[in-house]
Amino acid sequence: YFAIQDETDYSRISWRGTGYDEAELERALSTDNRTAVVAKNLKRFLPSRGKIKALAFCSSVNHARYTAKHLTQDFGIPSAALVGLSNEAERRSAIERLESESDPLEVVCSVDIFNEGVDIPSVSHVLFLRPTQSFTIFLQQLGRGLRLALGKEFLVVLDFVGNFRKAYV
Repeated sequence: YFAIQDETDYSRISWRGTGYDEAELERALSTDNRTAVVAKNLKRFLPSRGKIKALAFCSSVNHARYTAKHLTQDFGIPSAALVGLSNEAERRSAIERLESESDPLEVVCSVDIFNEGVDIPSVSHVLFLRPTQSFTIFLQQLGRGLRLALGKEFLVVLDFVGNFRKAYV
């Protein structure tokens, strides 16, 4: 588990009582510099064997799409965005691609899905790209990577924390 400091200054994002202003949060998290920090650290912590198989938890649909697009285009890390509106066939296809060693897909950037009820045992990395106000959701998302799989020796958790308030500590 690595808590990674990034440039995000959460003190500049309006707090709305139960969470951050969604539009401000999306703008703060969808930057080239932050995506570069994500890519650098993803490449720094490689799995013990095979390709990276990462689930990245994002703050919004646009943040998931932005991150997937820039990880792929700017950093050569094949990524896809899956959101609550993605149909079952798209979800199944992305999971199969992520699990396949012969498919280049390495990161699935998601929002509103994969918190619970999905089993992808071969996940090698979990990326927290957004603040999580709920300890329960944090544990559910962490649990996506804690499944046992043949040959899986460890899980890499990258938590991009900025200067985030201690919501779940």
